Amino acid sequence: MNGIKVTNLSENEIEQICGEIGDSFYDHAYGRKKDGTTEYGLRKLLDSREKMYQHMKACFLAGYESGCLYSTSSRGEGYILVTCKGQDLSFQSGIRMIREIVKNLGGLRGGIQFVRRIAKGGKTYEDELKKKKIPYANLAMLVVRKEYQGQGYMRQLMEMVYEIADEKNLAVILDTDAEDKVERYEHLGMELVKTRDLGEGVFLYDLYRASSFL
Repeated sequence: MNGIKVTNLSENEIEQICGEIGDSFYDHAYGRKKDGTTEYGLRKLLDSREKMYQHMKACFLAGYESGCLYSTSSRGEGYILVTCKGQDLSFQSGIRMIREIVKNLGGLRGGIQFVRRIAKGGKTYEDELKKKKIPYANLAMLVVRKEYQGQGYMRQLMEMVYEIADEKNLAVILDTDAEDKVERYEHLGMELVKTRDLGEGVFLYDLYRASSFL
């Protein structure tokens, strides 16, 4: 693989990386879609820099602890969190992630509101794959650190995802929260298969790549 599995990070390194990941998502330039409507992305739901940071940190740590986190190199230009059958979040890490996410949303009430908001968009494409029993790898997170953006690292990260999937004869799925992000993923081989409207200018876009062996 043209990349590495992430291991042996110090607490300070984790804090720094998660801070940069949170900033990358929070500072994204959301704006008008092609149809003229305005979109606000997950920043509408995670409406402070601290909330975004804590949310991304919970996901990052779960992937790191479970051996599902990869980077372009030891320099950490970019990261992906990929889960699939035989390589999933551990039970303990998953529970810890959910607990931290709920805490970050202000407790149980905030967590329920968040889940209801996501559910407002309807069934995900992942739900459809599960129903059809199509095996897949889920790209749960992709981020290129700010200083390395625009240098081809997103392409390298996606090639790593495809390599993981192809080794196991799996499709690839992901979701993202902005139309311009969709265009980047499409350019790198993904296909937009579903758009979920969560209301108030929040959209989630489901993208898919069929198994290369189908």
